[in-house]
Amino acid sequence: MPIRPELRPLYPSNWREISRRIRFARAKGRCEHCGAPHLFYRMSGGLIIPPQLLEIFHEAMTMAEAAQLGFRLTRIVLTTAHLNHDPTDNREENLAALCQRCHLSHDQQHHWQSRRINLEQAVGQTRLFER
Repeated sequence: MPIRPELRPLYPSNWREISRRIRFARAKGRCEHCGAPHLFYRMSGGLIIPPQLLEIFHEAMTMAEAAQLGFRLTRIVLTTAHLNHDPTDNREENLAALCQRCHLSHDQQHHWQSRRINLEQAVGQTRLFER
């Protein structure tokens, strides 16, 4: 997942190297939650397809035909997640190699909280109590 420009200063200058080590040296190119391999494809039902079989799939039907039948292919890309949502905490035990699905799932609550705070600030609302 791309790093938002306003958060970039929170990451160390060698973040790419740290991320690559976590994703490929430690996790061996697989999601540490679901085991999905990097750069494979996931069908809407969860079936994982290697890139070589994608050519056979394309020969059988076009992507538009597949979409009409309810098939959806998503390319699996490994990302490095901060488990405590703190981009300045780059300890090994705080980092995990996750596919997009697992990363979004892990960050879902954090995204909702951030969104609520941003919306409150946009309309000038202040909090009296934390929930």
